Amino acid sequence: MPVVQNISEYQPSFNENLFFDNNVWVYLFCPFANFQKAKQRDYSVFLKSAQQKKCAIYINSIILSEFCNYWLQTEFKNWLKKNPGKTDYKKDWLYSKISMKYVIFAEIIGYADTGKDKNII
Repeated sequence: MPVVQNISEYQPSFNENLFFDNNVWVYLFCPFANFQKAKQRDYSVFLKSAQQKKCAIYINSIILSEFCNYWLQTEFKNWLKKNPGKTDYKKDWLYSKISMKYVIFAEIIGYADTGKDKNII
């Protein structure tokens, strides 16, 4: 049974299996200005420690979908503030930004691609 840990009090063990929730990926790859910089730093330090200890980091398609939806919707809301009169999420904004997102997804999958069972990704 998975256990939720407070990363400020937890150190990963060598070769440990880890599963990061969407919130972790958001703090690692979607830093918005000065929003909760301490959490961004804590998660970055934890990820580096997990990598150094050869931990397997797992992710699934649901988490990737949550991450994608959160990031795209948040950026669209910010874009709307600077582009009055533009309101169509897909037509006015999404298709012009989608290729940039694939680069970030590839990077996330690269972090998670260290597990023993490659089918879990």
